[in-house]
Amino acid sequence: MTLAVGFFSLCVLVLVIGSILNVVLNFNTQQRLIADRQQLIAQNAANAVRNYIQGKISVLENAITLSNMAHEGIKKKQLVLDKIMGKELSFRQMVLVARQGRELARVSRMSQSLSARLMKENKGIVVTRDIKDISTGSVYVDDITGEPMMLVSLPVKDVFGDYNEILIAEVNLKFMWDVIDSLHVGKGGLAYVVDSHGNLIAFRDISRILKGENLMGLDIVKEWQGQAAGTVTSKVSTGRGIMGTYVVASFERLKTPEWAVIVELPVAEAYKSIIDQIILAAVVLVLCIVLAILFGIWFSKSVTRPIISLCDVVQRVGTGDRSVEIPVETDDEIGKLAASFNQMVSDLRDKEKLHQKYVHAEKLAAIGQIVSGVAHEINNPLSIILGHTQLLIEQAGTDSEFCASLRSIEREIFRCSELLKGLLSFSRMGRSDSIESIDINTAVDEIIKLIEVQTKIKNVNVNKQYASDLPQSVINKNQIQQVILNLCNNAIDAMPDGGSLTVETKAEEGRIEISITDTGVGMKEDVKDHLFEAFFTTKPIGKGTGLGLNLCNEIVKGHNGTINVYSSEGKGTTFNVRLPIV
Repeated sequence: MTLAVGFFSLCVLVLVIGSILNVVLNFNTQQRLIADRQQLIAQNAANAVRNYIQGKISVLENAITLSNMAHEGIKKKQLVLDKIMGKELSFRQMVLVARQGRELARVSRMSQSLSARLMKENKGIVVTRDIKDISTGSVYVDDITGEPMMLVSLPVKDVFGDYNEILIAEVNLKFMWDVIDSLHVGKGGLAYVVDSHGNLIAFRDISRILKGENLMGLDIVKEWQGQAAGTVTSKVSTGRGIMGTYVVASFERLKTPEWAVIVELPVAEAYKSIIDQIILAAVVLVLCIVLAILFGIWFSKSVTRPIISLCDVVQRVGTGDRSVEIPVETDDEIGKLAASFNQMVSDLRDKEKLHQKYVHAEKLAAIGQIVSGVAHEINNPLSIILGHTQLLIEQAGTDSEFCASLRSIEREIFRCSELLKGLLSFSRMGRSDSIESIDINTAVDEIIKLIEVQTKIKNVNVNKQYASDLPQSVINKNQIQQVILNLCNNAIDAMPDGGSLTVETKAEEGRIEISITDTGVGMKEDVKDHLFEAFFTTKPIGKGTGLGLNLCNEIVKGHNGTINVYSSEGKGTTFNVRLPIV
């Protein structure tokens, strides 16, 4: 009976949660749809304006290229300008000037000479800056005709990309008004264009353009002005629009010229579907809450809370936490379920411990068999090769031309022999070194001297910080030096571009502490979790076997010590070896 009633109550609870999630998800989805629609409209409007401006620029570029204007005479250049003017009505006047400012040719639809504004812009271009590509001027309204104008300048380049002349054209932008007026933004939306100073240059209400209205007071215009120039992603925001109403606005940036196309949609129209869904969801949610309150008060303590607690614990166990338990408070079905679950978690803990021990034991056994077999099989032929090599050295004499090569062979044989000894130490079959009382500083410094050449080659600066009052320690000197050497080599490898290696010794809390710190690349948390496992390595194939740190850990443990690592990605690593003072 308890489970049946609890199931009914949970159904109501799920309905409430589902209603809330449905509202949230629908709201987020509708918001994304509105943003996507606004951005698409803004992009389409921007493409229309961009195509209009780019079309005018393409006319000038094609005329310069196809007529080979850079290599033609003045008459031919004048003829080219006349043809452009005849074909393209949006050009009101053009002038061809030399880089020094001298006028070479001009053409105008006006009966009088070129306007003072064009000449002033012309002079500024050729005198104050070096045009290497297309340049557009600011938009201005002609005092006579009341039409918006813009100057476009292009260098007249030859086949080598050099130029000595600049073509400047005055473009009439009134044709762009028709492009903006033809755009449809929903039922009550609109679109307009502003320049880099926030001036309105295209809108369905031409009178506002002729007044030279500035829209820097609008939030969407401020957002466009505050956005980085290289950013091309449009942004959707809610605020006051150009007509003074509350709207959802979006903009799309143009690069040439530096304009923005802004589209607005009334808030009521943009969020109509969301508002309808919220109202419907609110009604359903209220009904669900009432039902949840009526049925949940009486059943919450006996069913709902224990099940919720059980769900939380199950999630924690699923993420790997095996230390949790559910308190058993009742003797009914829920209490029995909690007790069974606690027993299951306890069994999982025991099995995991046994499994880890078993896997570790199998790894070590396999490693020991492989290493010992390989080491013994290789050691015998190495001894024979070493003997013959030394015999050849003795027979050849130090003056022989083969002596250096034979010495190299002998040296590499000894190196192989040392590697085999290391492998035997790893497999715990080659421990022949004795325990002795040594000075830790001396043992560490001997290793630092061995790696001096390597640190100089790799531009690593070694900082020694040895405590002067360290007591003697009874340890296996060779094994501890092997640990220090391995950790130093790993630290050097972690600093491919050079850095600082700090080696510190001190006595603390009855133990000798050896710290090796580098300023290298550091490591991630998941790497540190497996750092001392056999055959685990982050180095490329051929650079590491994954046995070094595992061997270091085994040696330190064999001396009743500890080895810890502290590292942050990009901030370096510190290995801390602590050995008992005997």
